[in-house]
Amino acid sequence: VAAAALLDTGSQQAKDVGTLLHAWAEELGWPAAIPADERLLAIAAEHPALASQHQALLTDFRSMCGRPAVAAVLTEPPALLPEKFVGRGVAAGPAEPRLLREHAFVIRDEQGIMQGVIDRLVVWSRAGKPIAAEVIDFKFDGVGSDAGRAEEARIIAEKTAFYAPQLADYRRAVAQLFGLAADRITADLVFMRAGTVVPV
Repeated sequence: VAAAALLDTGSQQAKDVGTLLHAWAEELGWPAAIPADERLLAIAAEHPALASQHQALLTDFRSMCGRPAVAAVLTEPPALLPEKFVGRGVAAGPAEPRLLREHAFVIRDEQGIMQGVIDRLVVWSRAGKPIAAEVIDFKFDGVGSDAGRAEEARIIAEKTAFYAPQLADYRRAVAQLFGLAADRITADLVFMRAGTVVPV
C-alpha cells in the first residue's frame, strides 16, 4: 500500500499514520530544517505496526514539508509583526515571535472546561507582553489522490468547514491563556498532502 493511500481511509492504520506524522511535525522547530532520518525513524520505531511503511512515510513527509505554502508556515519569521495583524489594529513594527509546539491546555470559561493540544502556536510579544498569536493546525487528511483541482478544492472546503469549530475552540483557549482579544488571533489549517494553507 502506498503511504499516501493510507491517509485516504478512516481505518485504525490511517489514524496511526496520522499520529506518527504529527509526532514528526512536532520535531519541526526553528530553524525549520527537517531532522535527520535517524531521528525520525527512531520516533517511528514507537509505531511498530507501521514498520513496513516507515521509509515510504518518511519520503512522503519530506515531500509534504517541502511544498511552498507548507515551507512558508514552517519558516522562522523575522522579528517583525506580520502585516495581517497590523490590519487588525496592532501597531506595526518589531515584535518577538515565540514558537510553541504541541501546546497542551486546559481552560474553564462560561462554556465549561475545555482541553486540547495545539499543533503549532506562534505568540508575538513586545516587552514581554503578548500582542498577537497564530494558531497552526496540521491536517494529514487525504484530499483525493486522483482528484482534479476542482474536486480537491471541494474536498478541502468540506474539511475546512468540518474543522472550523476545532480552530474556533483553539482561538478561544489562546485568548484566555495569553490575554488576547479574539481579533488578535489568527488560525490556519495546513493541509499537508495538498500543500494548502487555509485561514479559518
